[in-house]
Amino acid sequence: MRVVLVGDSHLTETSPRRPTTKLPPRLRRCGLDVVVVAAGGADSRVVLHQQIPGDADWALFSVGTNDAAPWKSVDLDEFAANCDRILVNAGAKNRLVLGPGPVVERGVTGERTNKRLAAYTAVLQRAAVVHSALFVPMTDLLDDSDLADDGVHLNDSGYRKLANRILVELEIRP
Repeated sequence: MRVVLVGDSHLTETSPRRPTTKLPPRLRRCGLDVVVVAAGGADSRVVLHQQIPGDADWALFSVGTNDAAPWKSVDLDEFAANCDRILVNAGAKNRLVLGPGPVVERGVTGERTNKRLAAYTAVLQRAAVVHSALFVPMTDLLDDSDLADDGVHLNDSGYRKLANRILVELEIRP
């Protein structure tokens, strides 16, 4: 089964600053053919241009975390339009959309907040429903203990939980 990972750093191949086993190697260990087109720092504007191979059985999307970053701040209406276009153009037989994960709030001005991420999650969930894609809210799956020291990216525990949930959604035994 070919699975394409589309979106931001949650789905990239490696973590240059963190010794973490990310999602692609975990899925490959289960026999999946994994193609990664995701890129660190990608927001929905960038994800619109990530190319999904036409022979994909599944496309998995992670988008929203960077859109909600105050230094990017993609407006919710634009984010909704981008998500619609991303899912319309997906080209895969099946689609699974991951809602943004939680963040550790440190009370520092200019950081992401869980309240702001919740607004992007709601938009993304609506887009997933409209386009008949599965939706997994990472805030229901992960907590602060599943996050790396930066309070945004996942650690090994987070990736283990995420991989197990994805395998369940794809109906593959972990």
